[in-house]
Amino acid sequence: MLTITIAIMLMMPQQPHAFIRRSPTVAYRLQSEAGLRPMATARTSLDLLEDDKTLELYEKIADILSANPIWFRTVFDGTLYAPTPYNILCSIFLEISEEIGGLAGKHFTDFGAGDLRASLLAVNLFGMRATAIEKDPIISAKARKVFEAARQEGLTGGLCLLDNTDAFSVSWKDTDVVFLFYPKPPPLLPGDEFRKSLQKKINELKEGAVLAILFVGAQIEFELDLFTDMPPTKNMPLLISNGNGELYLQFYRPPNRLRNLKQLRSGPTYVNYDALSTIQTAA
Repeated sequence: MLTITIAIMLMMPQQPHAFIRRSPTVAYRLQSEAGLRPMATARTSLDLLEDDKTLELYEKIADILSANPIWFRTVFDGTLYAPTPYNILCSIFLEISEEIGGLAGKHFTDFGAGDLRASLLAVNLFGMRATAIEKDPIISAKARKVFEAARQEGLTGGLCLLDNTDAFSVSWKDTDVVFLFYPKPPPLLPGDEFRKSLQKKINELKEGAVLAILFVGAQIEFELDLFTDMPPTKNMPLLISNGNGELYLQFYRPPNRLRNLKQLRSGPTYVNYDALSTIQTAA
């Protein structure tokens, strides 16, 4: 079970359903009972893992992570760390591929990289370059062990680890996608410095680059996916997992580069994601 989901849920009163936000979006989400999905559903990764070579790499990385676990913890600055569930990462990369037009050769920045699972998949399954950034000293020490174990297996080509480093202090100008698991529990507090820094930093992204953020259901209910100066590219987040805890993915671009901004702010609509596309894996 996803530990961060449990921790966040225990801090909050029970809500009728994690698909529902506060007004005015609640009316749109309730329409799902009329045959519309309450959230757009992410693409499946099952076909990707049917390839023997890809599956072998996927399982080899999983073995390294199992031998070097990094569990849920509160980071020194008060933010929360929990590893992204391994079984949903391929679905996340499929969505990123759709958003930025392919993955091979692109630069992946892993914000709060933890045990490097997202970065290792990025370089070995999807042919990306990856910069894994971790600032917590304890997690950084464990990340170095994961990196060394992966290096011995020949899995670190194209991967750069920046340990004991704040992702806000690193330039985002060269990256194609910055990925993070949102580290702040609800409710949203006034003057949140993390959110201020995020909304300022996104303006460094080059044309076509995106910020991809993974949220738990409780964060969506409290609208932590909505930013004053960082509008999303999609009208509503993508449902990535509804297993032990609902997880959602949303994309953001610098406000001056986002198309159809007025339409996005006028209210959510239901997006059809039935037409699935495929991506190239690393050779």
